[in-house]
Amino acid sequence: MSKNFRTGQRVSYGMYVSARPLDVRFVGADGEKLEGREGAEYRHIPNALAMLAAPVLGGLFVISFPITIFVAAARALTQATGEKVDEAATLARSSYQPQAAYFKGEAGEDEQAQDEKVADLANEVDDARKDEEPR
Repeated sequence: MSKNFRTGQRVSYGMYVSARPLDVRFVGADGEKLEGREGAEYRHIPNALAMLAAPVLGGLFVISFPITIFVAAARALTQATGEKVDEAATLARSSYQPQAAYFKGEAGEDEQAQDEKVADLANEVDDARKDEEPR
């Protein structure tokens, strides 16, 4: 039978664990308040279980710590490199739009008038291609 404890309650000596949010607290004497995250529910872990789990948790830490450091360094390097590439590669990413360069649009001209000019240019190009086709 396991009882849940909340932050601020007076509890007995031992280790207390919360799953959401993940948190582990140690209470050093009977009757002390359980310090912890606001709104978290803690469960008391028996001392014998904590003693048996300590070597396993220590081993997991020893194995996972270098991996964690490597992943964090790789993320930082990737992020920094990505930002520099983004700054330098705006031209390479831009799409080719010759009509946008040809028709800058006149002051006060609305979008519909510009679209009509682009359509007229497209028709003119199609006509020129038809004239150039071998017969």
